Amino acid sequence: MDVVGQEELPVCPSPSASGRLDGPVPEALGDLQPRPFHVVAAPAPARSVRAAWRAVEPPWRRAIVVGLGATAVFRLITIAVAMERAYSASAPSVLLRHPGQFLTPWRQWDTKWFDAIASVGYARSSAAVDAHFDGTAFAPAYPLGMRAVALVLHISPLLAGLLISTGALAVALVGLHRLADLDGGPVVAGAAVAAALLAPGSAFFAVPYSESLSLATVVWALLAARRGRWWLAGAAAALAVLSKYYLAILVVALIVEYLHQQDWSARRIHRDIVGVAIPPALALGAWTVYMGRRFGQPLRFLHAEGTWKHHLAPPWTMVQVALQDITKRHYLSGGNTAGLVYTFDGVALLGLVAITVYAARRLRPAYTVLLGLGVLTLSTTGLPVSINRYMIPLAPIYLGLGLLLARHRNAERAFVAVSVPISLYLLDHFVTGRWAG
Repeated sequence: MDVVGQEELPVCPSPSASGRLDGPVPEALGDLQPRPFHVVAAPAPARSVRAAWRAVEPPWRRAIVVGLGATAVFRLITIAVAMERAYSASAPSVLLRHPGQFLTPWRQWDTKWFDAIASVGYARSSAAVDAHFDGTAFAPAYPLGMRAVALVLHISPLLAGLLISTGALAVALVGLHRLADLDGGPVVAGAAVAAALLAPGSAFFAVPYSESLSLATVVWALLAARRGRWWLAGAAAALAVLSKYYLAILVVALIVEYLHQQDWSARRIHRDIVGVAIPPALALGAWTVYMGRRFGQPLRFLHAEGTWKHHLAPPWTMVQVALQDITKRHYLSGGNTAGLVYTFDGVALLGLVAITVYAARRLRPAYTVLLGLGVLTLSTTGLPVSINRYMIPLAPIYLGLGLLLARHRNAERAFVAVSVPISLYLLDHFVTGRWAG
């Protein structure tokens, strides 16, 4: 019977006795014929990532690998040390039962202020922490960053602070490696990164403090200046000033770098020089406007330093107090360990002076100027307190140390032998609630 509209089906070849198909292969079965084997190429995104990485200049690839790797190792070690010191051998079981306890050791000293400012703002921060002090003494960049990250990721401001400090440290170390590589090569660059992570003040990279952010902004401001990108350098300097007020001294160093690149010739000065000064000036101007509208005192953040016993004083006042810390503190008779921390601060200031002298003949003029202004600023605050961490953002310290340690093996051994125990001592003090600077 004929079926209207039905196509004729192809006739399959019949199998022979050997099991092979005899006869012509119908066109409809042509797709069953074997095809050549092809290796499947990697997805386009993977190829593009590899291509982008190969396109990065080798010095930058080294900087990225060293910076990120060093940050990861540093963070793992400091977390392990902090948890062990806070909870001893029971740390794993404590954290497994109560994961929130991970944040408890980090909420000490100035972290409480950053946390309060991020949570309730400047106006109510003093009531939340200590009414005897003024929270406007803390620059806004770090607590505002904590608040923003906390809102975006739906986490606590304290955890956001840890993330910011870790990320900023990675950014700082990548830039520091590249900056040191420009003048000293990869060996000096590696030594500079090691010096930053092993210095006594490196304990404050591990905690939710603004030091990592401040160092990152200074490093990238100097790096942008080295490449002649003056507006970018000024923008980084603006962020530096909003992370620590005294880093306004960075603007002077950037102007010196500009003049150095123009061979100190007035005829070669162009309008782009204003790029290093306008962004920081606008940032400070905006902050004073906010202070004026919110508190009725445009310069309140400067006056707030007085509540923390910081005031202008001649450098010899600092020397006198430092000597008193060394000779009269109770720790000499086995008592107050805070006295030992104050002594570390006094010695750190002397070390900063020594590095400045060493850098004067070996580093760029701008770096020496920044270190010199750092010495002047930190030695005129009246008290040798927290010097170890206030000097952290002065990136040329690590450039000078990198040069010194790369050239002198004995200096490297001595630096490690002295600095690492001090750094661990300060981290131990911090996470256990004792004064660390």
